[in-house]
Amino acid sequence: DALLTEPLPNPQPISPANPGGDDRPGPLVITQGDDRSRAGRGADDPGVIEPDDGLRPPPPPQDRGMLDEALADGSAPVRPAAENDGTNPADQNDPARAIRMYLDAADRLIARNDPLAARQALWDAMRVPGLDELELSVLRGRLGSMNEELIFGPTYIAGDPLSTLYTVKPGDALSRIARAQKVHTHWRLIQRVNRLSSPERIRVGQKLKLVRGPFHAIVDKSDYRLDLFRGETEKPETWVYIRSFEVGLGEGNSTPIGHFIVRPDSKLENPAWVNPRNPSEKYSSDDPANPIGEFWIGIEGLGDAAAYAGYGLHGTIEPDSIGESRSMGCVRLLPDDIALLYECLVEGESLVQIRE
Repeated sequence: DALLTEPLPNPQPISPANPGGDDRPGPLVITQGDDRSRAGRGADDPGVIEPDDGLRPPPPPQDRGMLDEALADGSAPVRPAAENDGTNPADQNDPARAIRMYLDAADRLIARNDPLAARQALWDAMRVPGLDELELSVLRGRLGSMNEELIFGPTYIAGDPLSTLYTVKPGDALSRIARAQKVHTHWRLIQRVNRLSSPERIRVGQKLKLVRGPFHAIVDKSDYRLDLFRGETEKPETWVYIRSFEVGLGEGNSTPIGHFIVRPDSKLENPAWVNPRNPSEKYSSDDPANPIGEFWIGIEGLGDAAAYAGYGLHGTIEPDSIGESRSMGCVRLLPDDIALLYECLVEGESLVQIRE
């Protein structure tokens, strides 16, 4: 299969440092192992590391030091599934023990204030072969909670390969920053993670946290679930799990399966809509009765799925339809969820897999 069957690695949570955006010091910058309170620390705090201006390149690979140490604290070291040779607990004959070790290691690393290593432990756990759905659900829940702040919150941890700090320059706008720095996300994600009340409320010299994409989605029809991943489009084996969303699907099993890409020029905000089954039923922009909500992300099929046209991901005005099969074949999400997905998925780059 061209896309991953199950997730790989990603981030964790800390308290917002800039809830009002604009007139606050910006993202909270901490280093691994910093055991002081993370709330209410400004740019003049000695625990804050001021990075060089501009966009930092990804950090060089680090050794697994604290992670391997944390694993060894609980038992014999567990190697990621990619390194399994049949002699360690991460092999298929004992996935439950391997998962328990990774979870315990993550807890120890969080206690040591090393959330990036804790995240890596959970990512490694998701690589263990032979996991059942309950074990995967536990890992998804842990990682989703961590990523809510490490990725989608204002806290920046030095050395995180999924985010960086940028210093606002004269003439900058969020859209220009997103485009020039090639973050592979919508500029609204910058506004979200930095808690900016308005995209215009940025100032020269302000530090902004930038999240690096691209992001991709895998829809599991049997579980009415969409899993969000991050990684290079051409290297799905390296994708890392971010979080999950509950979705609604097509009535009569009408949501197609296969591989898709976000179609160029297909993302729409506040779209008008015409019912394809009844062209006389039309909804204009800003119509509160518009059934597809505030956002539309069009997808086009690849390979065997190329015959499918007109499908997409969108919002809904019927929240009770989430978790059920009531659409005309598209994938529905709650309003807040589709807004976040809209900011993460990129036209012509983000992949979407829909599977049974």
